[in-house]
Amino acid sequence: MSESTLSPRQIACLEWVAAGKTSWETACILSITERTVNFHLQHAYRRLGVHTRAAAVASAIRQGLVQSSFDPLSDRFIEVVPGEFTALPPQAPRPEP
Repeated sequence: MSESTLSPRQIACLEWVAAGKTSWETACILSITERTVNFHLQHAYRRLGVHTRAAAVASAIRQGLVQSSFDPLSDRFIEVVPGEFTALPPQAPRPEP
């Protein structure tokens, strides 16, 4: 495996981080321990050459490993469930002050 390639489990953990889940929540979803989630994330950071969760998600999105949770064309957020992307209805416009 090359240094920039992520394992399927590292990608799964990053997808849930991109969805806003904590390590504990990700552990519950994937039926693994929180320590194992953090292990996979730390190795993903190293392979991506970053130091934080946010940087790892941004790098993975740029490389096409994880899909973005924001749809810039419609200016709407998308509910992220790894493998399922559903556009949410647009929010009401904010009143001007």
